[in-house]
Amino acid sequence: ESILDIYKKIVSAVDHLHKRNVLHLDLKPDNIFITDTNSVKLIDLNAACLIEDSPYFTSVSQFSPPEAMLARTPDKTADTYSLTAILNWMLLQNGSLLLDDGRSVTTPVNLFSQLIPCLQTIPYQDVELMNKIVHYGLNQQIERRFANATIMLNEMERLSTTPHKIESNSRHESAVR
Repeated sequence: ESILDIYKKIVSAVDHLHKRNVLHLDLKPDNIFITDTNSVKLIDLNAACLIEDSPYFTSVSQFSPPEAMLARTPDKTADTYSLTAILNWMLLQNGSLLLDDGRSVTTPVNLFSQLIPCLQTIPYQDVELMNKIVHYGLNQQIERRFANATIMLNEMERLSTTPHKIESNSRHESAVR
């Protein structure tokens, strides 16, 4: 499977939580496991809570949204920001996701310095799609991010079939025009 396929499974796992009104609030590569059958498992739910009971952020990492440093009650956009930060990390760092049997899936090293090897791993249209998701999802303004994982998945699907830009007025509806 491609990196994009794995990433969509990660987003789907978070979407599963969101549909049950649960926030993870500590999404980062260390808390994502991929089985030998490429199933995604989210772990470390210590910071997770029901949306209606969401406290202030209790865990902060490099994948946390900027508002995690403020006294602000989190919502689903906190998880979508973290999901986007994970995608950015997958694209730009020499990172890996741990498999539950101890193996790891290494993601490409810096796309700009090693373009040829990366293109063998990630098709150009996937890189373009992922860059659009990163650009939109890491917005510092909460109201301009993906409102939840369902919208994020829908936009990824739309962008993969009709490559257009994501529009800023799409928090709750389709973002692609």
